[in-house]
Amino acid sequence: MTETEFNHIAETIFRSIETQIESFANSADIDIETMPNGNVLEIIMPTREKIILNTQRPLQEIWAACALGASHFSLQNGMWWSARDQIELSKILSVWLTHFSGIACSLKPFSVDK
Repeated sequence: MTETEFNHIAETIFRSIETQIESFANSADIDIETMPNGNVLEIIMPTREKIILNTQRPLQEIWAACALGASHFSLQNGMWWSARDQIELSKILSVWLTHFSGIACSLKPFSVDK
């Protein structure tokens, strides 16, 4: 995949993450801020805890981190999978959002159609 293709895919995934988190926050009636800034997406929870996502363009990965841990995700078969433990990106974000909000969250997988 070219750098341009990766950038387009990453931007699309970040928009999908923002949309799903906004939907979750509205349905749960909680205040979650999403702050995109270039290749970084900050998610600020009501507790002021942060989840940080950023792209690593040379590696064509998305990195995710918060106080609970960090993972590197690469695109495999149209889905973003953790290199360490093979967890899909939406699953780890759902776990983190649930932990910090105290409300069950289940984001849909962020798939890429090729």
